[in-house]
Amino acid sequence: MNILFVTPHMVTGGAEKMITDLSKGLLSKGHTVGIATSGGHLLEEMAEAGAKIHVNPLLAQRKPFQVFRSGLWLSRVIRKHRYQVINSHSLITTWMSKLGSTLSLQFPQKIFTMHLIENPNVFRYIRIMTRFTTDAIITVSDSNKKRLIDAGVSSQKIHVVHNGINIGKFPYIKRKQSSTLTIGIIARLIPRKGHEIFFNAISNVDKKIKGDWARVLVIGWGPLEKQLQMLCSQLQINHIVEFLGDRHDVPELLEQMDTLTLPSYYEGFPIAIMEGMSTGVTVIATAVDGIPEIIEHEKNGLLIHPGNIEELERAIERVNASYELRTQLGRAASEIVQSNFSTEKMTVNTERVFNTILKSTA
Repeated sequence: MNILFVTPHMVTGGAEKMITDLSKGLLSKGHTVGIATSGGHLLEEMAEAGAKIHVNPLLAQRKPFQVFRSGLWLSRVIRKHRYQVINSHSLITTWMSKLGSTLSLQFPQKIFTMHLIENPNVFRYIRIMTRFTTDAIITVSDSNKKRLIDAGVSSQKIHVVHNGINIGKFPYIKRKQSSTLTIGIIARLIPRKGHEIFFNAISNVDKKIKGDWARVLVIGWGPLEKQLQMLCSQLQINHIVEFLGDRHDVPELLEQMDTLTLPSYYEGFPIAIMEGMSTGVTVIATAVDGIPEIIEHEKNGLLIHPGNIEELERAIERVNASYELRTQLGRAASEIVQSNFSTEKMTVNTERVFNTILKSTA
């Protein structure tokens, strides 16, 4: 197959990491893979793996005329490289892909992969949009599939393919017992990730426990960085919090952690917690969207309600107080991820969807 992924950018993020790993998996199975995007540092890694790189800054734009120009440019890319499958990874690039496919006169199959939709009202828009722009929808969670069906999208058009990770990069490591809990959060510094909830919970625990009971690692970049640093100062926890920025050594950082948190208000099927779980980190996360499809409360992690500082505070206190609980949850977490959420499984399942769509229109 000749496959073209279309996405606004290729910087560090869950969807972008998923595209990178999926591309490598498909390339290893003998398929031709291209990526059309506005740019990003992950392109170098994809080029080294053998993917064709097509860069146009317009793919990050949203204005109608720019969408048209992007579609026109994509039509030339599709026609020149004879792509059979166009897999878009955002709403705006889905419109661009539809336009490009039509203008190319090649009529490739158009598949939209839905990672995360923050606004529930958008699901009805997706029903209308995908009726005209796509041949199939891939979604990363059963939760998203249900919401699409509730919005009126035909279940026959929807395929669930859970995200996967490179298990070899994230082997299980049994943590050593320590008097200092290393707790991390790996997420872009944006409102929906719940950093304020996390820092307030840390502050509440810090008031109860004297001394340097914890080391808090904040990994990620985003517009809230200065605001969150000021919040840590106001909460008087900046002596235990380290802002590490955007990092490319996540496996090494996870080795240092005992606990990983993700107090998001919305999520898709988050890569970060799967990477942490694979290494045996104890994960505390909100029970939103696809997360309960990975974490079973009290069995391989701890789930809390979004926006609930007190629940997160109690969960942190529990894992801080019990090395045995951390070990038990971490081992179970590693087993579930390594058995069910590998890049290999994601690649095979995606390949199956692509083949099914191609055969249905042959």
